[in-house]
Amino acid sequence: MYLLTYQHKQNPTVFNDGAIDDSVSDTDDSDGSIDDSVGDIDDSDGSIDDSVGDIDDSVGSIDYSVGAIDNRGGAIHNANAAMYDPVGTIYDAGGATIYDPGGAIYHLGGTIYDADGAI
Repeated sequence: MYLLTYQHKQNPTVFNDGAIDDSVSDTDDSDGSIDDSVGDIDDSDGSIDDSVGDIDDSVGSIDYSVGAIDNRGGAIHNANAAMYDPVGTIYDAGGATIYDPGGAIYHLGGTIYDADGAI
């Protein structure tokens, strides 16, 4: 006498384009990006937005050509490059610190304003 058993496996769904949808909020699409629904976005140019207000630029510069760098609650940290704002305003009203140990904060034609923090 033989006893037949059936083992159920919960396999992911495989689509024709090769993407895998495992129904646990990870989406792997055809351009290779992963959106895991927790605020991290890793796109094709390699940038990461972790939704905590940090800007980390590996070349050490922030170029915002049309206005101001407005940081209401954290720190702008620039280790060894230049922070350049030719026509706008660098504004820090929330007691944060603009910190630049090895480079220069260069500002021409506007205002550097800090209400109760440190520059």
